[in-house]
Amino acid sequence: MSRTMLYKLIGVLVVLGVVITSCTTPATQAPTQPPQIVEVTKIVAGTSVVEKVTQVVEIEKEVVVTATAEPTLNPYDETAPIKVMADTTRAPAVDLFIKAHPEYKDLVQYMTDDRGVFLNKLLLYNNVGSGWMDVIFTETNVLRLAGTKQYDNFTADLTPWIPKETLDQFYPGANAPCTTSDGKLICLRNDIAPMILYFNVKNMKDWGYTVPTTWEEFYALAQKVSVDHPGTIMADLNNWIPEKLYFVGSECPIMNPISETKYRVNFLHPNCQRMSQMLDDLNGLGVMALNGAFAAATAEKFKANEWLTWIGPCWEADFIIKGVFLDPTDENFKGSVGMAPMVKWADQKQIWTGSGGGAAWSMSRHTKNPKLAIELILFVTTDPSVTSTAVTQSAFQPGGDAWAKALQARSPLIAAEPDPYVAMNIMGGAIWGEMLEGPPLADAAIAPFAADIMAGKNTWVGAAEAIQAALVEQVIKAGYEVETTGP
Repeated sequence: MSRTMLYKLIGVLVVLGVVITSCTTPATQAPTQPPQIVEVTKIVAGTSVVEKVTQVVEIEKEVVVTATAEPTLNPYDETAPIKVMADTTRAPAVDLFIKAHPEYKDLVQYMTDDRGVFLNKLLLYNNVGSGWMDVIFTETNVLRLAGTKQYDNFTADLTPWIPKETLDQFYPGANAPCTTSDGKLICLRNDIAPMILYFNVKNMKDWGYTVPTTWEEFYALAQKVSVDHPGTIMADLNNWIPEKLYFVGSECPIMNPISETKYRVNFLHPNCQRMSQMLDDLNGLGVMALNGAFAAATAEKFKANEWLTWIGPCWEADFIIKGVFLDPTDENFKGSVGMAPMVKWADQKQIWTGSGGGAAWSMSRHTKNPKLAIELILFVTTDPSVTSTAVTQSAFQPGGDAWAKALQARSPLIAAEPDPYVAMNIMGGAIWGEMLEGPPLADAAIAPFAADIMAGKNTWVGAAEAIQAALVEQVIKAGYEVETTGP
């Protein structure tokens, strides 16, 4: 074969190869739509939830094929027992829960321990990695401390478990101490203790006085009393918790958290200074008791009818004025104690009060049966069988209403007019939620100065800078930053 013929044959074969190759369908990926955000349903923590995920959707023969997410394992066990730790005063509430739900009788294990041992026990359980209580009853500042890294973030966030419509029925501000700066609800308030202005019904009428509604009116009345009825008391200079009794209601920024890591402490703020001056002025008039709310000398003033007004938590009507100050079986004292809303400054837009007591229920993040734990917590804080017979005013407003309305039946000392329920209802909704203690405690810093002031060794104005320094030290000791100016 000639060289020319060979070249022609090779050319034909090349062309034929190209034709054959062009007729073969290349291997390609299935066509796709643009990535989409789709919703899939999963089982998370025993609850059906909808989750948004990004998916690439393949198109095959004009049929869209999507994958269904596999359910996650439920980490909880609704048959697991729960351990409840509270004091003996709350034992009847847990008993009522078991009585109402006998099916849980073998699942609720009750521990009646003093609240003071809770944190020590918690450290022990954290060290061994077991034994945690599922439901706790204690003070909100203790629960806030238990929710820190120091205690391995013990408290669970109740927000996903408590219906919003239930939370909305609590008194405004009641659950503020249970709410962290990042919005977690670490407890549910059991009871509240707003301040009340008590007054001597007979003396107020016989002496021709009117119950004051402002601090300015209160001071003017004190000036008259000091002249016309010397020796008569109108309040207590300390009364156990002066910061909540007087300063919080004045919107004094004693210990107000402004972030997860910082507190505002400004006892030199004008709102604090004018209250300090008011207390010193009242003390100068001789109308302030100086022995403390629980002292026998204070009780003697009441028994001798040498009192006109008194300021204290709502529970004092049941546990101090009744029994300690006055004998409820003595007909001479029947209906002698009136109850009115706390006074405010004339330029304040509304009445505010501190809560002189009250604690809360919380759930452990370690619990294996949160459904039962939450059911118990809701029962002991909201069920009428508990709230109507509780020793203090319920934080749940329907229960607090019933408790307040039943006060007269419990204490014949309380006057029917003005209606004590009105005062308690107003003050129950006036708790100033700006001040949140725990881990730092204002009382730990203020109490020594209050004792000196009662003893006549100092004044509130004179001690203001030292109190400010003590408060700052308390916050720093607890591991927080401090802002000392504003708001």
